[in-house]
Amino acid sequence: MALVRNGKLLACMTAALLLSSGLDRSYSADRAGQERSLPARQSIERAKDLIVTNPAGALDLAEGVLSGDAGGPTDPLTPIEAAWLKAQALSRLGRNREALSVVEPAVQEASQKAPGTSLLAELIFTRAGIKRMLGDLTSATIDIQNSIRLFERVGDKRGQAKSFIVIASIYANAGEFNKARSYYDQANNIGIKDNFTLFTLINNIAILDKNEGRYSQAALNLSRALDIIKKEKYYSYLEASTLTNLASAEISAGN
Repeated sequence: MALVRNGKLLACMTAALLLSSGLDRSYSADRAGQERSLPARQSIERAKDLIVTNPAGALDLAEGVLSGDAGGPTDPLTPIEAAWLKAQALSRLGRNREALSVVEPAVQEASQKAPGTSLLAELIFTRAGIKRMLGDLTSATIDIQNSIRLFERVGDKRGQAKSFIVIASIYANAGEFNKARSYYDQANNIGIKDNFTLFTLINNIAILDKNEGRYSQAALNLSRALDIIKKEKYYSYLEASTLTNLASAEISAGN
């Protein structure tokens, strides 16, 4: 969702949503407690599904794994994954200082037990988002750059793309539009196959276009973003926000 500050549209919500691992549209909130005793691996996968739509449910599942309530066999990395998901959930619930206290030791542990892996890259990416929310943009930018290198090393193109999008949004919000567009271009050149990541990229480029006064191009990109939303049946607030931005761009373009 785009926000307005000092007359400029800021691409915050969609970039933040990239911290998630997936989207789940069928969850009932009262099921979280019932699912806490799922086997550990199943709890982890379910928490990934819930992290966007029900972070409280994801938090409960992650804590179930960390507390030992979740049954079944676990490997040494399972608690680190659970901590990663717990940190994401806390951040989405607005509890970013708690989230930072969870993700920091998880990054350290993953650095020792899983160096050079997607898990470590995801943890560093998540820490970047938390630091960004806490206003530590310098540390957030360093983390994002490190996550880009790690995602590239393990061949995770979606990870690279979402990292480029987030760092681009940081520069765009700071008014450094040329740097922002350079990072958006790098994300686009990767060849994004995931539709939500593609939607986020197109949406954020459109907002950058609008901030630079390229209203017709902004309207074109917002129309593309809207097509993806309708095809994938994403959340209604994303459609409403995109429609509002599209109308604004078309008015500014004189249409």
